Amino acid sequence: HGRSDTRTYAKNIADWSSSTQLSPEETEAISLARR
Repeated sequence: HGRSDTRTYAKNIADWSSSTQLSPEETEAISLARR
């Protein structure tokens, strides 16, 4: 990869939870978004 490459990854979130395992950072981001 070159430094100009950008990658985006997404996980489905429904009713403030995910069927996939979330990282601690992702869990915190959802918690902050709920406020």
